[in-house]
Amino acid sequence: MKARTAKKVALRLSTTQKKVTAGSPVTFRITNTSKVKRTVRLQRWDGKKRTWRTVASRKTRTSVRITIKAPKGTWRYRATASKVRQRAGTKVRTFPTTRSAAVSVLGRAAAKSTSPAPAPAPAPAPVAGDRTLGSAPVGSARYAVPANALYVAARGTASGTGTAQNPFGSLAHAVSKAPAGATLVLRGGTYHESFLIGARKTGLTIQNAPGEAVWLDGSERVTNWKSTGGRWAAAGWNHTFDHRIMSGSKDETSRWVNAARPLASHPDQVWLDGRALTQVASEKSVTSGTFFIDKAGKRIVIGDNPAGRKVDASSLQKAMEIHAKDVVIRGIGVRRYASTQKQFAAVVAGVSGISFENVVVSDNAWVGIAAWASGQRYRNVTVSNNGIMGFGGNKSSNLVIENSEFRGNNAQGFKPAPVASGIKITRADRVVLRNNVVADTPFAGGIWFDVSSSNLTIVGNAIHGNAAGLMIELSEGALVADNQIYGNVGTGLRVQASGSVDVWNNTIVDPRPFAAWDDARKQEVASLAATIPWKTDDIELRNNVVSMTGSNTCPILTQDEAQVRHGNDFGIRSNNNVFHRRGVTAPANFACWANGLKQVKSFKDLAQFRAWTGNDKASRLLQGAAVVDGRGTTTSAVRGATASVATPLPTTIAQAIGRTPGTKSLGAFSGRR
Repeated sequence: MKARTAKKVALRLSTTQKKVTAGSPVTFRITNTSKVKRTVRLQRWDGKKRTWRTVASRKTRTSVRITIKAPKGTWRYRATASKVRQRAGTKVRTFPTTRSAAVSVLGRAAAKSTSPAPAPAPAPAPVAGDRTLGSAPVGSARYAVPANALYVAARGTASGTGTAQNPFGSLAHAVSKAPAGATLVLRGGTYHESFLIGARKTGLTIQNAPGEAVWLDGSERVTNWKSTGGRWAAAGWNHTFDHRIMSGSKDETSRWVNAARPLASHPDQVWLDGRALTQVASEKSVTSGTFFIDKAGKRIVIGDNPAGRKVDASSLQKAMEIHAKDVVIRGIGVRRYASTQKQFAAVVAGVSGISFENVVVSDNAWVGIAAWASGQRYRNVTVSNNGIMGFGGNKSSNLVIENSEFRGNNAQGFKPAPVASGIKITRADRVVLRNNVVADTPFAGGIWFDVSSSNLTIVGNAIHGNAAGLMIELSEGALVADNQIYGNVGTGLRVQASGSVDVWNNTIVDPRPFAAWDDARKQEVASLAATIPWKTDDIELRNNVVSMTGSNTCPILTQDEAQVRHGNDFGIRSNNNVFHRRGVTAPANFACWANGLKQVKSFKDLAQFRAWTGNDKASRLLQGAAVVDGRGTTTSAVRGATASVATPLPTTIAQAIGRTPGTKSLGAFSGRR
């Protein structure tokens, strides 16, 4: 018998939680690259005793997560693994003792409070028709008006003193005159303007007067129509916009725009009696329901008789840009701005602490809201029918979006890559999406996390009617729980080149409910390589109801684009789920698993899948009648399986979704919305 010592194997320790409140949980990830099952230990340095003390240990073949409570102060941690031997026939390989590099975690003292109060119980998830979901209708919000409030009227003039009797004549003028911390109360009307909230206006609040409808509107009324050969034209239209999508000096429009919808990036917009018309490329193509912009002749041409009707066209490109911290925007609507890539969005929230509540952002040509800083809050907002994206966040850490609606975005039908979506967030840490609806996004995905995002909490959402549901890409650390994901054209939940993803108690009813995808991309930022490695690994699926609709041959899929890894290398731990399909061969396969150079290995049923992967030993496959009704409620067949299939909710999962720890249930608790 021959014995040999294996090359020294790296043991990696990482965490994305470098600074936390003392006593709160910290999750570490230990990666064992030897692929040999061995005991790994998480150790903490004891400065007084001058020794490393083991605080937890686990057995793992690939990677494992360990969660502990962070003590007060700065502490160093490392991972270690003892020597182990592996026998293969007549050969014995020895893997020597190894340890990781140390990482430090700061446990900060909790903020002191003179009158501490218990945390309120989580609010129940909104249900269909619940007014707590999305913005209140424009004109219905009623906020208290402070005694020193400044008033604004929609006169379009740089006039007034800001009193109730003599309000400022425009919002831009009011912002220029208001001191930091002021409250601007907008009287009802249409504000056709663009404005900047400068950095010195910290703490400014902009709100509607109680019960009055306020719209920031980028369109203007067009009236000078003349009949011209079965069409109608308005001369003197001097608003021309650059539709190109540039990367430096390079025109990349074709990368973004689908050839089937070549005018998608043109921001021109026209409405007839509030109904959006469709832009066409030539005057001879104009028919009823369409319009053409004659740039050379400075005309708008439409195919419907405008006599006695209202025609509006976009003439401004941005509503507001916020450069002041802690600004509050509430009770208003923003619509019809001809925004392009150059403006980034109709609304740009560029600094920390900004808050939006009961705000509608709709019918803008590019992005509805762009958020570029930390600590922002969006509560009860409605973002709909924007050209390429509803909400875009970049480096927007500590972001919360809750009780909001995102519907019909990517209205112009851009290509799904590089950004089209209902919501797309990149390079952000500690993001919470809670109790939202993200729906009806044509040709693109509903929610998309990308490029080194981490510590994501996606709970209680309804994600439906999109080209794809939820994608977590090039990211690390996500909780996906209590979501209704259904009726999407493609994949319901896709995890790509991402790790440490917990998928608990979701109801997913889609042609391909789940896919874990890996590719050859490597982390671009060296300092993030250990914590966000852009690798598909460490994925847990529990208590989900997964129904396979359609005829996709691989409804559950793991895939490695490089054709190197196998599905069992992805660190997937799946159990306690209920799966459903219409029949024994509908769809033909239960799952397909990455299989190196052979691409994928298919499994016809749960038994084959279980035998090959070792997963889903307590799960159940139901075949035949649907197991979820139109409201997202599971049928008696699923409920009857709960006792034998479901596993109790861990405390961390239960707290995130507002449930009692130890509860046993299958699928989402929240209903469809």
